[in-house]
Amino acid sequence: MPKEAYWFSHDSNARNDIKIKAMISKYGYEGYGMYWAIIEMLRETSDFKLPMEDYTFLALQQEFNGCSTDVQQFVNDCVTTFKLFKSDDNAFWSDSLKRRMALKEMKREQARKAGKASAEKRRNINGSERSYNVSSTDVEQNLTDVQQRKEKKRKERKDIYSADADFLWGLYPEKKGKKDAMAKLPKLIDQYGKDQVERCIKRYLADVDKRRKSGFADLRYKNGSTFFNSGYMDYLDENVPEEKPEPVKKPSGRHTVSLLELVKAKEERERHGQSSGS
Repeated sequence: MPKEAYWFSHDSNARNDIKIKAMISKYGYEGYGMYWAIIEMLRETSDFKLPMEDYTFLALQQEFNGCSTDVQQFVNDCVTTFKLFKSDDNAFWSDSLKRRMALKEMKREQARKAGKASAEKRRNINGSERSYNVSSTDVEQNLTDVQQRKEKKRKERKDIYSADADFLWGLYPEKKGKKDAMAKLPKLIDQYGKDQVERCIKRYLADVDKRRKSGFADLRYKNGSTFFNSGYMDYLDENVPEEKPEPVKKPSGRHTVSLLELVKAKEERERHGQSSGS
């Protein structure tokens, strides 16, 4: 059976619907399973309906492998009491299923029209190229050249990122989660640059070391996959206070003689010596 024959959307929280809850209160989760089995059978029909006939209920009873629930009564309750199905006395159906399938059909039709328009656009472009006497061989060659250049650049970028990722992974001490970390690192390098990611690692290691010295001696590094997935964010440049240089220490109270002062003192002594000699 092709996939198309049984596909339909299904809310993951359908069990919380008040009508479903009412049905479960009477029939339990056996009824819940029966309900979805009937929905699947409705989906397999061309008009998403099943006839209100004895043979339908016998077939359903066999489908449910002899369950204790009266299938005909169950369907009737789903129509009249729980309002999960609709019926015109000849057939029954699910409005919810029909709405979902109508939406699916609308999307498929939109995709078909979009594909048709895209194909028409490509034909017009090809026609314009021919009108300018551009041979298809040249066009294909140009496209191939462009693709090859793009692929070459992509590979070069990938090689650079791969080398940088290996370098950064080597800086991180906790090696658990390498596969996930190595998949994430090229994206971080592309987004933030290798140098900033390196700073994040060093800041984190310094932070852990500081905490260990502050009373958390058993603090462990995060797994590599955890750090490179989200742990690095607290250590990005934008999230770290500006790192200011240490202030220059003032000289001690003792006066320090500069070179210029020494030269001036020497010249002064020489002048006094000449004056004394004369």
